[in-house]
Amino acid sequence: MHITLHQMRVFHQVAKVKSVTKAANKLHMTQPAVSNIIRNIEQQIDTPIIEILHKKLHITAAGEILLHAYEEIEKQLEEAKTKINLTQGKMVGTIRIASVTTAKYFIPRLLGSFKSLYPEINIELKIKNRQEIIERLEENLDDFVIMSQLPELMAIDYQDFYEDELVVAASPVHPMARHKKFHLKLIANEPWLVREIGSGTRMAMESILQKYKVKPNIQMEIDNNESIKQAIIGNIGISILSHQSIDIEQKAGLITVLDVIEFPIKHKWFLVKSKGKHLSTLAKGFYDFVRKHPNLGSFRSSTG
Repeated sequence: MHITLHQMRVFHQVAKVKSVTKAANKLHMTQPAVSNIIRNIEQQIDTPIIEILHKKLHITAAGEILLHAYEEIEKQLEEAKTKINLTQGKMVGTIRIASVTTAKYFIPRLLGSFKSLYPEINIELKIKNRQEIIERLEENLDDFVIMSQLPELMAIDYQDFYEDELVVAASPVHPMARHKKFHLKLIANEPWLVREIGSGTRMAMESILQKYKVKPNIQMEIDNNESIKQAIIGNIGISILSHQSIDIEQKAGLITVLDVIEFPIKHKWFLVKSKGKHLSTLAKGFYDFVRKHPNLGSFRSSTG
């Protein structure tokens, strides 16, 4: 079998966009040229790698095996490039990080500090909701994912590396903003703004409210923190949020932190990877960098 990397890269693009024509456009090639490459690969392995069903392109089982092999080859080549550059005193390559939305308030600063040490590296950062992050973890798309609520029933390695605080946020004109040292139960009947079911923030909030036996008067369910903050500024309700996420608004006098006796509550963030996942030299470098943070512990494992 004499399949070239060029042929595999063309096939990978076809698989990615699910179209020979679109792949040809992306690669600045003609459609017949791409088709010829696909046919050449199929002739070499004596089986189809794509098929058209109901006018849609699908990858066959043989094609999926080839794609997996190609992805492993590309990883090895990237790793080799990193190691070669390390022999010359340079750290290069791409690190892939995916994070839940709430971590966007501090993760860019962490990545920026790492890149300042190694300016030639590339960083791919994906900001997704919790369910999308879990799916990316299952599909092994990233070097690490960052989240505050660990997934259940998954074999993972995880490390707490950052600690934030959860607080009760309200408008400065809210009546309770002037009160000092009161219990959480006193504001149970206030209008509460909550994240959607399944989000890490919602899970943390429910855990806290359950711990203190508080049943909130939920006014709105909102799918992002920015909209919750705007609703708080408009004095529509109160919410439990990451202190980092309201830092700018608090300094601007738009949001205040209520003086609830049970708060602030420590809130850990985790660096997570699939259990047993091989880390590239660059990913190990990032892990070592993160470990120097004063809040770090060592990786722990969950077998699911």
